[in-house]
Amino acid sequence: MRGGHARRHENKQNEGSGQYLKEFRVEQCSLFLQHKCTQHRPYTCFHWHFLNQRRRRPIRRRDGTLNYSADTYCNKFDENTGICPDGDECPYLHRTAGDTERRYHLRYYKTGMCVHDTDSRGMCVKNGPHCAFAHGVEDVRPPVYDIRELQALELMDHEGLNGSGPNNLDKERNMVNDDPKWQGESLYPASHHFQEIKPFFIYLFFQS
Repeated sequence: MRGGHARRHENKQNEGSGQYLKEFRVEQCSLFLQHKCTQHRPYTCFHWHFLNQRRRRPIRRRDGTLNYSADTYCNKFDENTGICPDGDECPYLHRTAGDTERRYHLRYYKTGMCVHDTDSRGMCVKNGPHCAFAHGVEDVRPPVYDIRELQALELMDHEGLNGSGPNNLDKERNMVNDDPKWQGESLYPASHHFQEIKPFFIYLFFQS
């Protein structure tokens, strides 16, 4: 049985993950509006400053569906203005600055280990204080899937289909990173590629 200190540490990590999933870049920074935010350059603020940095909160509905996709990007979203004609009800990912809607999605946030070390303050040396990957086993959280994805995977298993092949999602993601802290070919560990292969082939399966 784990000691009280270990349990408190894990609870603290889980609380931090919940805060990021619910609040990170969801609200605009009030200090920025007053020209007082000290985390604008470099941009490390927990809140958004410009509309194209705004992230919608991912929600799992009672019927098991997610309010927006973890893998399919919206083709109506304007990356410069941060505006989608379908608003917050859009069922697709918005390419926000730093790709935050995907990085901090229930499907992916902290579900894989970061390939980079932490500094003396416990911050990721590559991605800074807001790293979307786990640093330590106690920091890992299980992914939350859309029930439709689970049903599709079950159907594929029943039909004996296996997903394998190239995945272009990482290439798309790296092209839209406005924040230098998020850039780099090694940002996503190898394990993350395997997490994204199945949704890609679910799409191919239903298009066939």
